[in-house]
Amino acid sequence: MAEILGRNSRIKLGTEDIAKMRTLSVSIGNETIDITSFGDEWAKFARGMQNWTASISGMMDLDDTEALAFLAAAENGTELTTLRFYMDSTNYYYIDTVADSDASCIIDSLTITSDNNSVVEFDASITGNGPIARSSP
Repeated sequence: MAEILGRNSRIKLGTEDIAKMRTLSVSIGNETIDITSFGDEWAKFARGMQNWTASISGMMDLDDTEALAFLAAAENGTELTTLRFYMDSTNYYYIDTVADSDASCIIDSLTITSDNNSVVEFDASITGNGPIARSSP
């Protein structure tokens, strides 16, 4: 099995890359519900709801259409439905609007940082609204 190189990762809005991205993290959470009852000797659990979050960071590029659209969505609280997180050119996570037509994501926070010895960068925190799925090439 071959390793997937991080340098081949991408973050896309629709089918276009958001320019100058550096890091991405996608986290899928599975809640567990305690169903242990009196007399049980071992704890028992049932699967609860799922959720997902993501964080991305990169360099700010105000000449890039997708970067500007992402920035506007953060500033205006606009839900996104076409954000994709690529591990390589064919494997990616996407907001599953087929399974749930109301699925989207919300940019919880956007932090822009700058110092006099670097480029302007940003960090964003994202919360999923509905399911996320992984592509299968």
